[in-house]
Amino acid sequence: MHKFFCSHFSKKKRESIAVRDVVRGFTLIEVLIVLAISVLLTSVVLTYSASGRDQVYLGIQKAQLAQVISKAKSLAISTYNQPDVPCGYGVWFDYQSRRYEIFRYKISPCSDIRNLGIAINGAGYDSESKNQYLLPLNVNFGDGADRLDIVFFLPPDPKTFIWQLDNLKDTGGVYLKTNNASVKVSVNSAGQITF
Repeated sequence: MHKFFCSHFSKKKRESIAVRDVVRGFTLIEVLIVLAISVLLTSVVLTYSASGRDQVYLGIQKAQLAQVISKAKSLAISTYNQPDVPCGYGVWFDYQSRRYEIFRYKISPCSDIRNLGIAINGAGYDSESKNQYLLPLNVNFGDGADRLDIVFFLPPDPKTFIWQLDNLKDTGGVYLKTNNASVKVSVNSAGQITF
């Protein structure tokens, strides 16, 4: 009898375990909780990736802008004592068109350089179309109290001139922004570029 009871008990136990396995599953609340957590994590990842993508765009544009200003400075130094020497090279920022360009200034005598801010669209201003740079669609120029319009390098030192709204300044900056972030590239009267 003992043997019958043990085998009968183990048979019932197996059946109950099998029934429980078939009936056992996820409840609606468990599924909704998992779904809510998945949506929350996905939104955090997407937000972070958009912010990270904007930081990458700004980093690339900031480096390119600093490189263009350095190139204008190098051109001013390298063309000194050459035939057909311009007074110097600079970078002009066109905030409306979202572009900037390297230019050379050829008015003689070069000592009249303080009027460059006024004459930027007049005689002596020579833009080289291969040295024009357009901001990508997701990056714009920003505003700041020290926003510069023109930075100009006069060889041989080179002396650095910074114009803001036709006024000479000691320092200035170019602000770049996206929807989620902004950066600044600064230039001072010693020609130092920081970003």
